[in-house]
Amino acid sequence: MRKLSLLSATIIVFASFALYAVAPTDFKMKLPISIGQDAQTALGEKSAEDVPVLVRISESGISGFDYDDLAADGSDLVFGVDDGSTITVYPHEIDTWNSEGESLVWVKVPELSASTAFNMYYGNGVSGGATASSTWSNYTGV
Repeated sequence: MRKLSLLSATIIVFASFALYAVAPTDFKMKLPISIGQDAQTALGEKSAEDVPVLVRISESGISGFDYDDLAADGSDLVFGVDDGSTITVYPHEIDTWNSEGESLVWVKVPELSASTAFNMYYGNGVSGGATASSTWSNYTGV
């Protein structure tokens, strides 16, 4: 599995959600994601629970990334963390999908801090089952 450069994430709102698990071997690709420098500075020592963050995806912004490795509509995206045998999946919603430019995906992380890191898994052609309602449940504003 190849690892690519990091994506940036933007802090947005509070919410709560349930997680589910799949195997990392179900996916051909794994991309590590960390919180952008501006968000790290803004957070400092603080943290927040159940926060949707904006992940920006583009071929020009991620070395080695290729939209051709994903399902045409991005439906095989999964976000989360793994322990080597299981991925704890985070809810997400594809806001904008543009395989010719930049795509925007909201990912709900269980805890947001300056050291938050998770992965984007893709390349199996099977829908990850993401639902917007799981990503945005109980939010208070954007």
